[in-house]
This record gives sequence, structure tokens and C-alpha cells, in this order.
Amino acid sequence: MQEADAVYSEVMEASQERASRLEETLFVSENFQQVLAEVTGTVRAVHDNLLSQDAPATDPTTVLEQLRELQV
Repeated sequence: MQEADAVYSEVMEASQERASRLEETLFVSENFQQVLAEVTGTVRAVHDNLLSQDAPATDPTTVLEQLRELQV
């Protein structure tokens, strides 16, 4: 009976440790998904911004204006 109780205690301890690790992993995964969604949104916004801009200019004044717009 004592041996069965010892094995039960080991199994319960291992299960609790595993549950704790799984909860940590879930937390990290959720944070990763949130950051990934933000980065994806930023990349899409930059992509859309680049597509909406005029073609690169050749005269210095227009190039400077486009450069200022890109820096914003």
C-alpha cells in the first residue's frame, strides 16, 4: 500500500509540474501571437503606404519631398 501511495504521489507531482509548464507555454504563446499580429499589421500598413506613393522622382526637390513623406 505504501508503494502504491508513493507512486501516486510521484505521478501527482509530475502532473502538477507538467500542468504548470503547459500554462507557462500557453502564456508565452499567447504573447507571441499578439506581438505577431501587431507586426503583421505594421508590415501591411507599410506595404499599403508604399503602394500608394508616387513613383520615385528624378528632380532633387521632389526627391526631398518624397523623402520627408517616407520619414513620417
